Amino acid sequence: MRVLTLPHAVSQVVFNDSSLAETMRRYKESTGRTQAVYLDSNIEYLAKANAMTGPQEVADTFCSADWYVVSRSFFAGLPMMGPFSQRCIFSSQKYKCVLLSLLSSPSALPDAASSHSPTRTFTPAGSLGLAGVMSAIYPVDSPGGYQLLGKTLTPFSPWGRYEAAAGSDYEAKFLLRNFDVVHWLPLEEDEFLKVRLLSPSLASISRRRC
Repeated sequence: MRVLTLPHAVSQVVFNDSSLAETMRRYKESTGRTQAVYLDSNIEYLAKANAMTGPQEVADTFCSADWYVVSRSFFAGLPMMGPFSQRCIFSSQKYKCVLLSLLSSPSALPDAASSHSPTRTFTPAGSLGLAGVMSAIYPVDSPGGYQLLGKTLTPFSPWGRYEAAAGSDYEAKFLLRNFDVVHWLPLEEDEFLKVRLLSPSLASISRRRC
C-alpha cells in the first residue's frame, strides 16, 4: 500500500486584529453601505450566524482542524483552502457584487441598488478570509468579498523572501503550495507583529513532511 505524504505547514495567525476596524471603515466610506449583517465586525457576524458564543469560539473552531491548499488562484500566490473537518464549515455569505446579482436575476434590477452587499474595494495583504467551506489569504492589497477573520503572513513575496522553504527561485515567491496542509497557530497581535519582523526563515511557515 502506498502512503501519500503531504507537506505540513504551521502558519501564525491573529484573529480579530486591529486592521479589521480600519478595513470596515474604508468599506463603509467607499460604498456608502453603513448597515449590513456583517457590519461592523465580520467575525462577530460569523459567530451569530453559526450560533457561537463569540469571536473566540469562531477562532477556536477554525483552528481545531488542519486546512489543505486546494489551489493557488485569482491573485499571485493566493491559496484557496478547505478544512479536513466539517466542524469548520461555517454558514456565511460573501460580500455580493450587484452586477453578478443582475446577471443571475435581471428582474431584480429595481431592488439592486438598495439590497446588494457590494464587495470591498480594499482588503489588506495577509488578511485571512472565509466563505462557507473555503478560506483564503489575500496576497496583496486588493478588492475582496470573503468575510474577514484576521491577519496572517502574506502568501506572496515578489522579492522571494520564502527562499528557505522553497527549493526554487520561482517558489521562493510563495508561502504555500498546492496540497500543503496548514496548521494554524493563533497569536496575540503584539506577538504576531514581532514574528512578522523576524528574518524570512523564521517568519515564514515551518515545513515538515508527515
